[in-house]
Amino acid sequence: MKQITITQPKLVTDFSCVGGSCREHCCQGWAITLDKASVRRYQNSKDNAIRHLAQQSIKVTKKSHAAWGEIIFSDGNKNCPFMNSERLCSIHSSLGGDALSDTCATFPRLKRIYKSEIEKGINLSCPEASRLLIADPYAMTMDSTIELHNGFNKAEKASVQTKIIGLFCLNILNIDTLSVEENLYGIVKFLLFAEKLERIDEHFDQLEAVYHVIASDLLNGKIKNELAGVNQNYNLKSAVIFLMQNFFKAKSASRGALVLLEFIKTMDRLFELFADDKKSSAQMAKIETGWQDNAGNMLACHHYAFHNLVKYKFWQSAFPLGNGKNLFSNLYLIVSEFYFIKTLLAGRLYEKGRVTEDDVIDAIYSFHSLTQHNTQTSAQFHQYIESVKFGDDLSLIQLLV
Repeated sequence: MKQITITQPKLVTDFSCVGGSCREHCCQGWAITLDKASVRRYQNSKDNAIRHLAQQSIKVTKKSHAAWGEIIFSDGNKNCPFMNSERLCSIHSSLGGDALSDTCATFPRLKRIYKSEIEKGINLSCPEASRLLIADPYAMTMDSTIELHNGFNKAEKASVQTKIIGLFCLNILNIDTLSVEENLYGIVKFLLFAEKLERIDEHFDQLEAVYHVIASDLLNGKIKNELAGVNQNYNLKSAVIFLMQNFFKAKSASRGALVLLEFIKTMDRLFELFADDKKSSAQMAKIETGWQDNAGNMLACHHYAFHNLVKYKFWQSAFPLGNGKNLFSNLYLIVSEFYFIKTLLAGRLYEKGRVTEDDVIDAIYSFHSLTQHNTQTSAQFHQYIESVKFGDDLSLIQLLV
C-alpha cells in the first residue's frame, strides 16, 4: 500500500450543495458535457421520463469518452431539461446520485493529482462556495489527511520548487494585516529575491531569512509605509478596468453574466456621473477614495474576506507555476483579478452608499462564472489579461496602492 496525502482548504471540507435554494444554480446558462457511459445510461434508461428527455435533450458529439454528449438547454430559461419544478435534478431523484455524470457529480469540486499527493479545491462560480469563503475566517485553513492506496497515482511528482515558494507565499498571506494589499506587496519583495535563485531547494535557509524580515516588516508597519509611498497611476488603473469590463460585456449570454453586468453598469453610470472630469484617472480616483473612506465599516465584520479570496487564488492556481508562466506573470493575474472584483464593489459602495455581504458574494461568484468554468474559459481570460498589462509585470504594484 502507498500513502497518498490529501490536502484541501476547510472551505472544501465544509461545502455542501444547497440545491434548489441556490441563488444561481449551476444547471443553466453554460455548456454541460456528458461522458459516454452517462449518455448511454440516460438514453437507454428504464425510467420512461429520463429516457425520453435524454433522447430529446442530449446532443451526441463523440468528441471523446469524457465528452460524448452535450445537454441541449431550454431556449427560454436556459435551464437543464433534467431540472424539475423544485429546481432539483430529476436524474438524481429518479436514478440516484450514482447515476450522475462525471461533470454533475463533481462540480464545483476540483482537484490536482500528483504521484503521492492530491490537492482539492472548489470552483468559486458556485455561489455557496463563495459564501463560505467570505463567511468563515478559517475557510482557507488547510486540512491534510493520509489515505492508503493500492499504488501511487499515475501522475508526476509535485515540483519541490513550486511547493516551497507557494508555501512561503501562503504564509505571508497568513500574517495578520488590515489590508491584503500589504501582504501582496510583501510577496512581491519575497519573489524578487526568490527569482534570482537557480535552485530554490538549495537555498531554503536564505528564503526563510527573507521571509522573517518581510513578516517583521508587515507587523511593524514598514511595508505599509513603503506601499503608501508608491505614486498613484490612475490612468493605468482605469485602463485595466475598462479593458477587463469589455471582456465581460462580450460574455452577456453566460451563466453569472447578468449579475456581473449589473456591477459593470454601475461603473458605467459612475463614469457618466463624473463627466465633468476630463480624465478617466480623476474618475477612478473618486471611486477609490470613496472606498478607502468607507469600506472599513463594511469590512469590520468581514476583514478577512479579501484575505481569504487572495489565499484561494494562490491555492487554486497552484501558484507560482501552475500554468507554466513565470512568477510575476502569475502574480499579475491574481492581483488584477482581485483588483477588478474590489473595484466593482467600490463602484457599488460609491453609488449605493453601502456594500452588503450579498454584494460581495455576487461579485465573486459571477466573476468566476465567466472566468473559471473550465480550462478553456480560464485560458481565454488569462490570455486576455496579458493584453491589458501595461509595462512589465511589476506594474501590478500600481494595483495595490
